[in-house]
Amino acid sequence: NRRQDPSRLPRLKMLYLDSDIAHAMNSTPRQLIQAIGRHSDLQSHELDGLLKAEVYRRPAQWYRFIRLVLLALGSGFLLAGIVFFFAYNWDGLHKFAKLGIVGGLLAACVIGSLLVKSQPLLHKALLFAASLLTGVLFAVYGQIYQTGANAFDFFLAWTVFCFLWVWVSEFPPLWLAFLVLVNITFGAYADQMGRQWPKSLPFAALTALNAAVLVIAYARRNVIAGITVPEWVTHTVAIGTVSILTAGIVGGILDSYDAAFPWLLALAVVLFPWAVHQGIRSRSIFLPALVSLSLVVVTTTYLIKLSQGYFMSLFISLFVMGSITLVT
Repeated sequence: NRRQDPSRLPRLKMLYLDSDIAHAMNSTPRQLIQAIGRHSDLQSHELDGLLKAEVYRRPAQWYRFIRLVLLALGSGFLLAGIVFFFAYNWDGLHKFAKLGIVGGLLAACVIGSLLVKSQPLLHKALLFAASLLTGVLFAVYGQIYQTGANAFDFFLAWTVFCFLWVWVSEFPPLWLAFLVLVNITFGAYADQMGRQWPKSLPFAALTALNAAVLVIAYARRNVIAGITVPEWVTHTVAIGTVSILTAGIVGGILDSYDAAFPWLLALAVVLFPWAVHQGIRSRSIFLPALVSLSLVVVTTTYLIKLSQGYFMSLFISLFVMGSITLVT
């Protein structure tokens, strides 16, 4: 648009020195266009044209979105159907038939992913299905030979044997599924083998693990070159991390302060300011809002611990309303 009137070029270059524009350069195209509109002489119809060209979804993008949704639904229903098939027909199937069906489907997904490398989305979806079928195979094997399919080593084997596909796929949903498997594995191990541990220790360990993943995801440009982590993945990991940390602190307050409880508080002291700083830096309300909600829950729990009388109930109600209003 600037080519039509070269006299406006110097003004546009100077605009990029403005702090608002400088911050918006690291944000979404919508925020950049809005920042330019506030500090330039662009007309409303010019801004509308930029938004339509750079921000609003085109028919081709909607078509891709529908393809993704249908592919995800189809894969999910297929895998769920396989699991329910075994659950319903378990007594009527021979053990070799059980292993053969799952093994055949697993091999078909792996071979299919190699044959469709020219279609990246389908290739990654098949690797995702293969990763889930790996767990189904271990579960079927464990149920047939009673090797402990519901023990932590089942999830550990599942995590280990699908790691290679997670590494080569560069598929964010598979990254997230792998992180869930790691959390379940450690949680199952702590439940079955760590019964003598302080109750707060598993929460502290899982918080530290997920927080490390979250920090790496936000610092991906400096840590993992060439790999872009979608925002919805970082938001999901942030929700999980703060939820585990909040649950651990709430449990420690209501039950008792054990030896690992100070580690939870130390993690909160480090993680919460970092999350707020990251949200301010990226001009995103998500992380500060998440931290604020956690602090409201923890403070409310502590007030309940102090007293459960009628006056305290009234005070807690006023506190929740006031704090949520203040955060908003």
